This record gives sequence, C-alpha cells and structure tokens, in this order.
Amino acid sequence: EYLSSAVESAYLSNNDKNILRVARDRDDFIRMQAAKDKKLASQAETIASQSETINSQSQEISSLTDEVSRLKKLLDDNGIEHD
Repeated sequence: EYLSSAVESAYLSNNDKNILRVARDRDDFIRMQAAKDKKLASQAETIASQSETINSQSQEISSLTDEVSRLKKLLDDNGIEHD
C-alpha cells in the first residue's frame, strides 16, 4: 500500500510538472503570437502609408510629365530648339 501510494504521488507530481510545462509553453506561444500580430499590424500600417505616398508621387509625376510635354510643344510651336 505504501509503495502504491508513493507511485501514485510520484505519478501525480510528474503529471503536475507536465501540466505546468504545457501551460508555460502555451503561455509562451500566446505571447509570441501577440508580438507577431502587433508587428504585422505595424507593418500593415507602414505599407498603407507607403502606398499612399507612392500614389501621391505617381500623380505628381504624371502632372509634371504633362507639364513637360506642354512646354516642349510650346517651344516647338515657337521654333525654339530643345533637347
């Protein structure tokens, strides 16, 4: 009976350690996942901001290209040589 009780105590103690290990592992996973989610959200904000900047710059380039074309035509219409 004493041996059976000792074996049961050892089993429960070992089982408690396994439960604690699993709980710690799960907690670590949740913390790492939260950190990854936070980083992804930050990167998504950065990408959105950069996309807005690219769109704005693309519009500016288009506008300036049109202006260059208009000025070249004006030079051509007035017989002024240009590159």
